[in-house]
This record gives sequence, C-alpha cells and structure tokens, in this order.
Amino acid sequence: MAPHVTPEEFIKDLTELFRLASDSGTVFLTQKRYDYNENADSNMNNTADSQYDVLLRASAQVGDKQHKTATRIASTQLDSFIGQYNSLLHQSLQAKMRKRDRKREKRKADIAAIRKRKLETPTDIPKTKRGAGRRKFQRKVKAEQKRVQTLNKTL
Repeated sequence: MAPHVTPEEFIKDLTELFRLASDSGTVFLTQKRYDYNENADSNMNNTADSQYDVLLRASAQVGDKQHKTATRIASTQLDSFIGQYNSLLHQSLQAKMRKRDRKREKRKADIAAIRKRKLETPTDIPKTKRGAGRRKFQRKVKAEQKRVQTLNKTL
C-alpha cells in the first residue's frame, strides 16, 4: 500500500490520476473512517461524541500500470478538504456525464438562479387596501413578508 501523503499532495495526485485515466482507464476511490490502534483491536462502538479521522484511497488502472495514493484527514480539517475534494470530483466527472444528466444539472442551476433573483427583487404592492383587488393585495403583502423573512434568514 502506498504511504499516506498530505491532503494537498493527495489532491494533486488525484488530479493526475484523473488526467491519466481520461482516455482509457478507471479510477477507484474509497473512503472510510480511520480507527487504528496498534495495541488493541479496533472498536466499532458507535459513540456520538467521538470523532475519527478519515482515510481516503485512490487507485487507477491505466494500461498495465497501477497507480495508488492514500491520505488521512483529521476530523478538524475535514470541512476544508471536502470542499476541494468535491470540486475536483465535479470538475473531473463533468466531462463523463451523459447529456441528459448535464441538462438536468443545468436546469437545477437555472431554477436556483431564478429563485435567488426572485428573492432579491421586492414585490410591488399597490397603495389601496379596499375594493375589488383586496385578496390580491393581501397575497402580495404576505408574499413580501415571506420574502423579507427568508432574506433575513439567509443573511
């Protein structure tokens, strides 16, 4: 097994593995909790307050060669590493996605952009409270209150 490298080196190695396997080859990724103790058997009790390191392994079969790399991430560094790891995976796997999957992802992004734009633009509320458009007025006031409340939550 390859020795553990730093998380930054693992990201570089993984980028290289994806580049090597882009034309022909396979990249295998595994992730599990790291609970190693030389003196005792590993303890698989699920305690909610204990945090473990994460062991990530990557291997690529390109032609006749096998490339391997592994890293151990401390639980305190996990959030910052996962952001880099996810963006690398997304970037590397985007080209391999089917056309329908790319369309679905683009549609979700467009819907999210429309929702965000709708949240940012204030609702136009008419000045009158009486008459034929009273229900319409009440709906607009309620929509504006909900928009402001949602906007306050996100900030």
